[in-house]
Amino acid sequence: MSIDSKTNWKPRIVVLTCNWCSYATVDLAGLKHLEYPADVQLMIVKCSGQMDPSFIIEVFRNCADGILVAGCTDKDCYLGPDYMYDHAKHDQIKEFLVQAGIEEDRYQSAWGPKSSGPYFQKTLKNLVEQVWQLGALTGHGEIKLSSPPSETLC
Repeated sequence: MSIDSKTNWKPRIVVLTCNWCSYATVDLAGLKHLEYPADVQLMIVKCSGQMDPSFIIEVFRNCADGILVAGCTDKDCYLGPDYMYDHAKHDQIKEFLVQAGIEEDRYQSAWGPKSSGPYFQKTLKNLVEQVWQLGALTGHGEIKLSSPPSETLC
């Protein structure tokens, strides 16, 4: 995708966080006054590890310049070990994003325990820095999908 050269541009970063553990991590980071970009949009999902990959594509297609998927470890998962993060699935998502014309560095995933506020902060700052370097993702609606978008998500 091409880069938008507007000087007043700010990256649109979406954090997809599970309702149980990783949302608590984000909340803990805020309570500990850990600094991370304020213009990040949180979207809470039931389970980050079992999220449909097409949802990530939809978020990019509708609004995001970068996405962080935050989830819990199998030991902390409220829903149990069957819902644990699947490394292969997220590697496939990155491959699909590249095929769709989206730079791989615009997507990251972070999997940690409830108490990992500093890890979340570091991962999010890293994503924001990478997206700043890449610039705005233009042509959101031009991302090719096998099915039409269901609704506007952002």
